[in-house]
Amino acid sequence: MRSYGGTTGHFIEDFKLKSVMLACHRFKGPDTAKNILLNYQQVTCNFNIGRKITTIITDNAANMIKAFVALPGFEVDNVSVSDSDDEDNEMEFLPGFNILDYLPKHVPCFAHTNQLVVKDGLKEIGSISNTINRGS
Repeated sequence: MRSYGGTTGHFIEDFKLKSVMLACHRFKGPDTAKNILLNYQQVTCNFNIGRKITTIITDNAANMIKAFVALPGFEVDNVSVSDSDDEDNEMEFLPGFNILDYLPKHVPCFAHTNQLVVKDGLKEIGSISNTINRGS
């Protein structure tokens, strides 16, 4: 199975919300926190936007949380960041990139979180899922 990583940017220009696709490429190798962070570094360095980013929004996967919340030297309360992959704990940075110069806020995607809540809720009430399956 192939993994892809996408990076979008959202900003306000002339009082209008703008959205752009900055990158979408195939991950070569496992999509570990280390590789995700390296991808983030490459995209932000290519567009010279590292210091302009105020918030990073991702899904709730452990590799995303580890890449953007549990950076070395930062303690995060109530967050489990155990990657199943065998990777060393040292995060590597591109030359000239210092994540500690500017650390954007990380927020889990509301739509993804809401979808997980609905999915789990539907699992819990099996009788409704039968009705929904028949209606589909």
